[in-house]
Amino acid sequence: MKPNRKQEEDAPIFNLKELYSKLKGAFDIEQPMTRLDGQMDCYTFPFFSQTQGGNLKEGWLCSPEENALVTNGEGVNHQFRYAVFSPARHHIAKGAIVLLHGLNERNWEKYLPWAYELARSTGKPVILFPIAHHMNRAPHAWGVPRPMHQLAGIRQHRFGKINNSSFVNAAISCRLDYSPELFVTSGLQSLIDLMALSTQIKEGHHPLFMKETQVDFFAYSIGAFLTEILLMANPMGLYTDSKAFFFCGGSTFDLMDGRSKSILDDRAFGSLREYLLASQVVGQPPINTLDVFRPALASLWNAFLSMLTLEGHRSFRERALKKMAGKIAAIGLKIDKVIPGAAIQKTLGRALRSKKNVTVAHFNYPYTHETPFPLLNNKAFHEVEQAFYFTFQRAGAFLG
Repeated sequence: MKPNRKQEEDAPIFNLKELYSKLKGAFDIEQPMTRLDGQMDCYTFPFFSQTQGGNLKEGWLCSPEENALVTNGEGVNHQFRYAVFSPARHHIAKGAIVLLHGLNERNWEKYLPWAYELARSTGKPVILFPIAHHMNRAPHAWGVPRPMHQLAGIRQHRFGKINNSSFVNAAISCRLDYSPELFVTSGLQSLIDLMALSTQIKEGHHPLFMKETQVDFFAYSIGAFLTEILLMANPMGLYTDSKAFFFCGGSTFDLMDGRSKSILDDRAFGSLREYLLASQVVGQPPINTLDVFRPALASLWNAFLSMLTLEGHRSFRERALKKMAGKIAAIGLKIDKVIPGAAIQKTLGRALRSKKNVTVAHFNYPYTHETPFPLLNNKAFHEVEQAFYFTFQRAGAFLG
């Protein structure tokens, strides 16, 4: 992959590493408004999730210490703030882009340049919305090395050596190992929260957006999985005209491999995979929500089931995706081990009718799914910067 001359000419004059450093220093999720620079402002807003998901199974915790380390933290999961990067302006917007992150993320740092560039290139505000039990919707302790090393040690002592065990993934690995259904309930809660946010925007009750604003998506990794479900279900007709750009995501679950020190340890991913793929996901959606959103659960549930395996419910999935042909585009990465570019092509290629909408790129430097744009201590920084602008110029052109 190499950007062409026009892409290089269109690239902003700022240095990506300097932009990252500036945004990291300025971003504060607790501040209602921050002027990031002359081009971009950051607003934050409170959100209260009125959907009740599942809880950890009772009786599995072996010690008070373990219980203290992985309790649900329902308060912070239900009441939190989300950020919006908005081009400096004096009028409300008529377009919105929701940026969704990956699994087991604890802070927004790597996404700040993503949101900045999307907002700059499209002129639309970009909403950084946290998935349930992630980012600032998770207890602070889950990201603190010392207690999480302790938790990882408890798991290793009980079960023996666990590959890809780390303090980074200890909390989510422990939770999903014992209660894999939390993957489902947290996902459904996130989808209904997005519906609530979209409804607020479309009804003209959000201070940054005009009534009937179209809500589009830039979705990475597991965020793309959620977005596909949401757009296929199109609950309450909220997303009839919405567009979505997927990066390192878009495949069915069976083609993913979440074993990573940054995502899930091997034991937890095995438990989750068995739960989702061994016909254990049955019955009705295991979640409670407001009456206004309850009719949407059936369509969300059917779309979710169609995204578990490539062959299962394939006709349903492809019919739904074909209705969105021209409204979905994706970039996958060739050597991505978590969600390979080839897996994204298998899932989306035939349904979207055009290979042009699904690109498998290969960047000219060492990268991973978790770190597609390694900025720090990288001698190939110029190539990283080129890859970043290649990705976000395509996304910006599609969503603009």
